[in-house]
Amino acid sequence: MGMAENGTASVLRMEERDMNGEQEIAYITCVNNEEMYAACREALAAQALPEGMRASFVPIRGAASMCAGYQEAQEASHARYKLYIHQDCILQRRDVVARMLAVCAAHPDAGLVGLAGCRALPETGIWWLGKDLYYYVAEEKTAGCSYHQVGTTHGQDAAAMAAVDGLILLTAVDVPWRSDIFRGWHFYDISMCLEMRWRGYGIYVPCQEGMAPWVLHRCGDKPITEEYHRWRGLFLRCYGETAPERRLFSVTEAAGVRLRLSVCYIARDCRDELALSLARLQGEPEEIVVVDTGSADDTAAVAHSFGARVFHEVWRDDFAAARNAALVKATGDWVLMLDADEHLALVHGSLHHIIARAAASGAEGLTAALVNVDLDRGGRAQTPEPVLRLWRNRPGRRYVRSIHEEIADGVRPLAPLARAEGLVIRHTGYSAARVRAKLARNLTLLQRQIEQHGETNEDWRYLADCYYGLEEYALALHYAKLAIERGASVISGRQRMYEVAIASLAKLARPTAERLTMAQRAAADCPEETGFAREVQSALLLLAAERWYAAQESVSAAAFHAAVKTYIAQADQPEERRSFLAAWAQQTGRVRLSLALAACPASRSVTALARTAVAAGAWPAEAICQRATKSLRTLFLALYVLSDTHAGRAQLLAEAWPERLPEALMRLIYALCLLDHEDAIAGSCQLTAADYAAWSEGLAMLEAVEADDLARYARLAAGFAPDWDCIVRAAGDLLARAAWAAALSLLSLVPAQAAETLPRGVFWYRTGIALYELGEGGAAECFARAAAAGCEERAFVAYQEQGHLERASRVHSLLRTPHAWWRLGRMAERNHQEERAYACYLSGLRLQPRHRELLCCLLRLLRRSGMDDVGQIQLLRQLYRPEDTLWLAATLAETCAGAVYLYFARAAGLPLDTIEAQLAAGRADAAAEQAAVGVDTACRFGLLAEQAGTSGLAPLLDNLPQRWQQIRADFQSGRQTPETCALTRLACEMKEIIDRRMS
Repeated sequence: MGMAENGTASVLRMEERDMNGEQEIAYITCVNNEEMYAACREALAAQALPEGMRASFVPIRGAASMCAGYQEAQEASHARYKLYIHQDCILQRRDVVARMLAVCAAHPDAGLVGLAGCRALPETGIWWLGKDLYYYVAEEKTAGCSYHQVGTTHGQDAAAMAAVDGLILLTAVDVPWRSDIFRGWHFYDISMCLEMRWRGYGIYVPCQEGMAPWVLHRCGDKPITEEYHRWRGLFLRCYGETAPERRLFSVTEAAGVRLRLSVCYIARDCRDELALSLARLQGEPEEIVVVDTGSADDTAAVAHSFGARVFHEVWRDDFAAARNAALVKATGDWVLMLDADEHLALVHGSLHHIIARAAASGAEGLTAALVNVDLDRGGRAQTPEPVLRLWRNRPGRRYVRSIHEEIADGVRPLAPLARAEGLVIRHTGYSAARVRAKLARNLTLLQRQIEQHGETNEDWRYLADCYYGLEEYALALHYAKLAIERGASVISGRQRMYEVAIASLAKLARPTAERLTMAQRAAADCPEETGFAREVQSALLLLAAERWYAAQESVSAAAFHAAVKTYIAQADQPEERRSFLAAWAQQTGRVRLSLALAACPASRSVTALARTAVAAGAWPAEAICQRATKSLRTLFLALYVLSDTHAGRAQLLAEAWPERLPEALMRLIYALCLLDHEDAIAGSCQLTAADYAAWSEGLAMLEAVEADDLARYARLAAGFAPDWDCIVRAAGDLLARAAWAAALSLLSLVPAQAAETLPRGVFWYRTGIALYELGEGGAAECFARAAAAGCEERAFVAYQEQGHLERASRVHSLLRTPHAWWRLGRMAERNHQEERAYACYLSGLRLQPRHRELLCCLLRLLRRSGMDDVGQIQLLRQLYRPEDTLWLAATLAETCAGAVYLYFARAAGLPLDTIEAQLAAGRADAAAEQAAVGVDTACRFGLLAEQAGTSGLAPLLDNLPQRWQQIRADFQSGRQTPETCALTRLACEMKEIIDRRMS
């Protein structure tokens, strides 16, 4: 059987891949010891798989926890079967995997197969202390090897278990690993076993009796630690607190624990949303009922494909009637009601477990947490609010009210209620692009209902929500106050109405004291919601800033600048106060304060702070973005870096930082935030070929990003399809940045027929370059096709000659060239062989010291390894002669080498007081302070424009110094340069400020 290594796919596809993975198994391992993993992998590669089955390796390095690593691998692999194996395990037989697969085939309910486990898990949660153990494993410890042989399958091919150990686990279905709970290295396996069993799947071990050991576990001497018992306590709290949960600890006592669940939908023209929602159910409900109210697309077909029972009803502007039509058809013991644009979180517990645990107290209904997610704003999530969506299915239990409908027992609200811990429903239906139309529809239905039945105190909160979404802030504030003071009691409490009231006060520009009063009342009324306490602090800070600013307004410019520095320095957290003042100055048009803040340098550069935040997992997004707003390029870079992790995205989206960018660049950031987003559906915030110009401009702004880190940005360009010419142009931009793998990933999207139709063989030429630079096969064939198509690229001949060299002779001859050493070093780095990469880079630089790529790679490797500036300087002095110093300083200037650059710049006699020198040395603050003189001059001219009552830049341009005349000519002709972009941005800002002042 051939083994396929996960990695860059060649565009020369010789066969179609089985995308559903039915005949594929993925070998998944969390790796932190390469030597152990190599032995484990060698044994896996020797496995004799069933006919037609293929395998792939998915090593996960740098995982935060076992669950996080396994979940990452699960999402990355299309294989139906997944073998999760410890790196310290070596399979001793060639048929281990085949025998485990045979258990899945013989037992249709099998969800998970292990090698060691128990039929009854003890109340302590420690499986090896349970009853009816089955354990045939060889262990290697310091004292030597031992073989444990316990248990019997009673002559059967396999035995059902309550739980199995995680040293080797084969899954036949994908159930999420509970990375939301278990963030360590223990109880990931037992929790998965129970998640499987709550979903109705069986856990098995194959018969291993009378055979040689199947696996050698090189576990060493590992004592039970306090950390283990801490995770054990968490496991018992999550899975063993109630009687139904404890019954599932045993194979023999689990009968009758799971009740039948019906999930009901009403749907219309929502094929993609419904598909995501049904997929997140993971096949767990015993019944799915979908009521289609008039779809024109294939919504019904999608529902049928998931096994749903589909019924058709005419839409009568009555949500309660439509939901009741679904309820009538439900036959389960419990009902979960969802909308088609709602789905469960990606990682979540079993619905049956959630119901059994919450209903153990006798509750009739269960509340879930509803989170509204705006896919048009990068997946921005609002504060969760409780909603009643789960209840026991009893006769006569129906919905009332045609809009904002509620489930009731006749005229009585459903009671008693409990909270379904862990059940989160994510709602994408109110994303920005569609929310206004839905709110207008809801308001029409609500007003019709009020006309028929009169306005009640239950209507006020819904009116407040509708009017706020429709930007009628005065009416929203009116109804929010009514709902707070005299509204009906609701499950979600008054938290949402306080949020609407406070936001409406801000939109209406009401006095800060009024906003403070409302925030203090909200904090007292909803103490569990910490956001109101932060709102109080923000209002207090704003009041203090307003009073301070009023007191300083009449002082001289010099005194005002000094007062700003003093005011910031006296704060408990100076950077937070500085960020707050910058935001306030921008929002209120206080140009004088903006100038003073620009002249008061921050403690660290934007890029350095953003990268430190990524590395440390800390997210001072507000401080980073506030400093970055001084430069469009820097803001885009900061947002790109912050958007790379969940925590960074959450904070930058919460404050709507991307909306400070021009709309085209804003779309890029929002699209980046949606890459691999758990709520993303087909077409949500997807780029098109019309976005290519902005994408290319954004790539130029990411010049500080390493080529290997551009893969995420390159994925945005996939949306340019089916404009394949645009895809190839984007790949060319990536090749210019030496992002070979990212470029190849784009080129691999181009169909063979389209590749042949592109002019002058440009597709084959660029594909050949990517393959050649990556050291992959197929480059020569690509160059031959490019030649046949009449390729006219300047570098084509050189690449073609190199591409035709035989691999053996090429390795022999090209190892004498610095470029070959650079390529070998890059491949060594990708394989985490840092010492080999270091040796390759040194060998190349000794052949050709003035090789920019080799030097940059060496410096990056040295910094990552922790070598200090003195060590780097000493190494470079050994490599370079005095006549190379000027070239070395110029190259270091492009890499922000800090003190290393300053040393060689001084040796080369370069001036150290320029803005460029300060930036190259990593002193962004000093550079900004020098540049503030120019900014101050430009703003003063802008003030002249304000006094003249014009919103244009004519007074500014007419009074520019002679050295800016070329910039003026470029600006007037529409030529795009960094300076003209800055002028355009300044014009927009000045217009906003003047319009705000004049109004």
